Amino acid sequence: MKEIILIRNIKESNWVSCQSIIRNLELAYQGLKCVTVLGTLNYDDGENDFDIYHVVKEIIERSPQEIVFIDHKPHPGKLLTLLNKLKPDYHPIITFHIFGDFVLDSYQWYKNNSVLKQYQVNFVSASKKQQALLECFINESLETFVNPFPVDRKVFYFDEKERQETRKEFGITEDDFIFLYTGRVSLQKNVLELTKAIDTCFSISGDNNYLFIAGPFDDIGVPYLGQENSPGIYFQRWLNLKTKNQTKIKYLNNLPPDELRKIYNAADCFISLSTHNDEDYGMAPAEAMMCGLQLILTDWGGYSSFKPIEPSRCHLIPVKHQKMRVLPEMTQVQKVIYRFMDDKISNIERTKLAQRAQNHLSIESLTELITTRFQREDPKFFPGFNNHFFKLSTIFKNNPYNPFVGIHGDYTDFYFETYEAYFKESQDD
Repeated sequence: MKEIILIRNIKESNWVSCQSIIRNLELAYQGLKCVTVLGTLNYDDGENDFDIYHVVKEIIERSPQEIVFIDHKPHPGKLLTLLNKLKPDYHPIITFHIFGDFVLDSYQWYKNNSVLKQYQVNFVSASKKQQALLECFINESLETFVNPFPVDRKVFYFDEKERQETRKEFGITEDDFIFLYTGRVSLQKNVLELTKAIDTCFSISGDNNYLFIAGPFDDIGVPYLGQENSPGIYFQRWLNLKTKNQTKIKYLNNLPPDELRKIYNAADCFISLSTHNDEDYGMAPAEAMMCGLQLILTDWGGYSSFKPIEPSRCHLIPVKHQKMRVLPEMTQVQKVIYRFMDDKISNIERTKLAQRAQNHLSIESLTELITTRFQREDPKFFPGFNNHFFKLSTIFKNNPYNPFVGIHGDYTDFYFETYEAYFKESQDD
């Protein structure tokens, strides 16, 4: 039976979503019956070379047929370089689960181009658009895979009783409609634009609609254009936002998973207008769908992959470049909000939607997908990154703090070439 080793960072990720992704990926691999998982090795490239040497020596001693990187940090280049140096005749298959920071780390990836060519490589993306983005960077045809980042169904599930109890706590009747956003409250997620659109709709639609927002504020600006925000500025903009329906818009702070599930169950529709450049997947929409929620999402990056799970219960909003930003088409946002207000689904339908989401997004469903991958032929040796990726890596090496800024402060043409797959409008299924 094939033996594999998992590799992750010894330190927990700073990103809350990545913490659960890495934990759930590890659980999905541990559930495999077609291979033997020898264990998980933890390392940090901030360690001295002697410590990394011991990690590599342990890999060589165990000699797995495949090494699987399940974390977005640290970059695997230093470990693989040392492995190739110490054991040049040892060629395990190398599998990378790709996260949203792949473009940001393009220089580190290209710097290790020659080392990667020594191995048979699997690249595993979390969504189809991320897969298309990745494949544009590789020299020849290399089969890549899409494995959604998994959600723990023991934590996120639909519970009718919990829905009733939570709505009662907030004084929400069964006739009321709750739109919900969870995640970072940030410029990158367009939360102010979402709030304004909802407020406009609420002013026309009546008194029985609410917007709940849960998550931490951050002050990240537009890094690709070198635009930084002052500390606390986005929270201040939130406080200063003039809304006509303040009592209908509730901020719930940053919530732990069990409290989040209660809010998912209480809500009627999840909505996110994110156009974040690293939106490779979307753990919040995945958790929401596992709780049987309908989705309103931007047709951007990984968000687009949720529609095929249940096309009638996920609406994608087109995005476009405007005002030196990538933004959703707000007229479409308002139309869809009105439509969903009149389309509350029953608890029976929510139960079915939650089950369908579990079949696609749970840890157990990912174990099945990984099993299918192991039943295929071994991958090719890595053919190398192409000239587009070389140019991208050079840009990030020379201008890491404003890699895509043009002469007028707007995005360069190269940005639109790079993210062409993310801008491509999804076709109706």
